[in-house]
Order: sequence, then structure tokens, then C-alpha cells
Amino acid sequence: MTWEFWAYSTGNINDEYVFAKSGDGSLATSGYFIHTSDFFDGGSGNIGIFIVGSSAFHRIHIRTTGTAFHSQVGWHHIAITYDGSLNANGIKIYLDGNQENTTISENALDNSANNGTFQIRATAPSGEQRFVDEARVWNVVRSPSDIANNMNTILVGNEAGLIGYYRFENNFNDSSLNGFDGIVSGEIAPTFLPLFLSSQPPRSSNSRSKARSW
Repeated sequence: MTWEFWAYSTGNINDEYVFAKSGDGSLATSGYFIHTSDFFDGGSGNIGIFIVGSSAFHRIHIRTTGTAFHSQVGWHHIAITYDGSLNANGIKIYLDGNQENTTISENALDNSANNGTFQIRATAPSGEQRFVDEARVWNVVRSPSDIANNMNTILVGNEAGLIGYYRFENNFNDSSLNGFDGIVSGEIAPTFLPLFLSSQPPRSSNSRSKARSW
């Protein structure tokens, strides 16, 4: 598997879950959770992923150990790959196309079931916004060169292994061939807005113009 997306760091260390898939939305049921600020480590602001097996006692947790994501205000590309080995050593985390150093805090996964509904979401303090764009899910492990060479490129949608592609161009439609269109759910309605924000990443085609905020 590979998950990748652009996220805008506001400089706030508060925890955010960007991608999640779980039966009840908790870390106690099978699924996965990708975060950009690790509240389990005292709010370190590091990027990480939980993959949960049959219970909360059978899971993986791995996170980065470099410069905290929240301290780098602006747009950044995040990618995480997992080879399906049930071992945390099979996970790699990339920030802006570069593989990050990581530390493993849990490594007891017994299966890789990921029941539930796939979500792109966040937890943020009242009144604050979070921004994400170009969210992609693959059923293959993308190579370092695949990630670095394509993170600034808008995809066609028919690329091999692409199972979900969300550009947030004023909708929640899946731009892959699979048609996994999203729906709005939650207390705060998301909006689409022009990105007059600093550090917008370059694009090789079609300038980056919209994002989902919540």
C-alpha cells in the first residue's frame, strides 16, 4: 500500500488524523490511522501511522524522528508505504520526497484487516482550519523515485495500482477509474477555497488552485 497527500502545516502541534480506516474510528479496532502530529508522544508533531489488527494489543505504530511537521509552516508532501509484512520495518515514511528516519513504538500486528470506511479527516481546535490536497491511495508499494518524481504532477487517473485519487476540485469525487466518490460527514462542513497561502508547491501541469479545508 501507499498513501500520499499534500498537507498544509499551520504551525499548530495539535493532533490531526489525515487518513483513517476503521470500524468505529478508534485505535482499538482493525484498520489504519495516519497522523501528522503524534499525541501519543506528548504531541511531538511527528508524522506516523498506526495499523491495528485484531485488537488494540495487536498493532504497529511507527513515526518520524526528524524535524516536526508542525514546525515547518506551509505545504508539504507526505507519503507512507507498507509492504504488507505485518512488521513495522516494512513501513517507510517520506516528507517532500525524502525518506525520513523513524522509530518503532509498537510492533505486534497479527493481521492487516482494515475494516470500515475510508476517511480523509482531521481533528483541530475550534475555529482552526486544516488543509489537504491531492490525496492518493495505491494498492502497490511506490518506489522512492515514483514518489519523488510524481508528487508535483497531476495524475491522469489510470495509473497502475491507483485505487483512490481525490483532487478536491470543488467536489469529493474520485479521479481514479474506480469511482470511490466521497461524501461529507461530520460536525464541520468542509469548504473549497483558493489557496492564497505561502509555499505552494510547483505543478508540472495545472497549477494548484483548490484544496479541502475543514
